[in-house]
Amino acid sequence: MRQSVESDIHGLRKVIDDTNVTRLQLETEIEALKEELLFMKKNHEEEVNGLQAQIASSGLTVEVDAPKSQDLAKIMAEIRAQHDELARKNREELDKYWTQLIEESTTIVTTQSTEVETAEMTLTELRRTVQSLEIDLDSMRNTKISLENSLREVEARYALQIEQLNGILLHLEQPPAG
Repeated sequence: MRQSVESDIHGLRKVIDDTNVTRLQLETEIEALKEELLFMKKNHEEEVNGLQAQIASSGLTVEVDAPKSQDLAKIMAEIRAQHDELARKNREELDKYWTQLIEESTTIVTTQSTEVETAEMTLTELRRTVQSLEIDLDSMRNTKISLENSLREVEARYALQIEQLNGILLHLEQPPAG
């Protein structure tokens, strides 16, 4: 039973180690994704600034007989707003996804930690029981030895008394001389 409990504890420790490794990998992935998001934001801002600079520096004026011209600044603002909204949604979804993964991992680790603690408490109780039983066994062995010694003494005493009584009996059974 002890070996079984120790084997279970060993298995649970391996599961905890595996869970910790998985958690560290997930944290590393989160950090990598955050860095990638920052990099993408920076690149986007640089591209937008570059395009705005190109538009501003070109100074090109084109006159076209067309219905009401569109305001490029307004269009760019709308595109930027759409992009910002999309980035915000992606960030929220990514945060929600990683939060869920972390919560699941935390739940698993907590559950396994509780199981390990329970197994350790059970093991401690079993060790105490084994120690108590070993003490009882030693006590009973000592009692047995003592009783066996007493039995031998009593048997030796009664054997001596029987020999004495047999001697007296033999003496009494002998015919009187004379």
